[in-house]
Amino acid sequence: MKRWQWVSIGLASYAISLMVTAPAILLEPALRNLGYPHLRLLAAQGTVWSGSATLEVLGSDERSGLSKALAWQVLPQSLLLGQLRVMVTIDSSQTFPLTLTYSGWALEQAELRLPAGIIGLNVERLAPLGLTGDLFVHITTLSFKQRQLRGNATVQWHHAGSVLTPISPLGDYQFDWHRRDTRTQIALRTVQGELQLEGQGSWAAGESADFLVLAQVPPQLQPQLAPLLRLIALEREAGVFELQLR
Repeated sequence: MKRWQWVSIGLASYAISLMVTAPAILLEPALRNLGYPHLRLLAAQGTVWSGSATLEVLGSDERSGLSKALAWQVLPQSLLLGQLRVMVTIDSSQTFPLTLTYSGWALEQAELRLPAGIIGLNVERLAPLGLTGDLFVHITTLSFKQRQLRGNATVQWHHAGSVLTPISPLGDYQFDWHRRDTRTQIALRTVQGELQLEGQGSWAAGESADFLVLAQVPPQLQPQLAPLLRLIALEREAGVFELQLR
């Protein structure tokens, strides 16, 4: 074997050894430097290769809105393919693979359960409603490469409600998210419930999201729900509200 080949093997072995022994706490500033200011790792333990931490999701006001127990384990055989494949576990029960490459990252067949309040963290206009219920997220594929987010996912919102109304739950709803050509499409539909919600939206790289939601309230619930919806939407006619999110 030629000298340069031995040198290459030595350098690769050294790099792998650094990864295996590097403390997990190094991931905390790395996450910020990658451009994810609303994600924060706290109390990291173990190594970059295998460890645990608390993943915190921050709102637009930089205050904590959601914390989840996080653990990870790198699969060493993935290095032979020129990538890092990491098994990620959320709250000790939800495990899925995360693949990291030079060009970005990808998720496959991930299942997540999140509180509906996280919607308010990402959509400032909805934050005052204090949304309640549970979000069940099923990600078929999701990747970020060349500054573009692609993939297919379904989000089911069970027992949807708000702290501002005594009527609970308002219903169950489903978001379908998928990529079509160069645009990302999102659709909202009502699975069941008195409050009927339907919505459509799309966005492309470099553009702001444009999402239109129509809400229909049955006559018997209008005295309770109409004041709530007027906080965020336009009342087109009695019991019919239009919400534009951009």
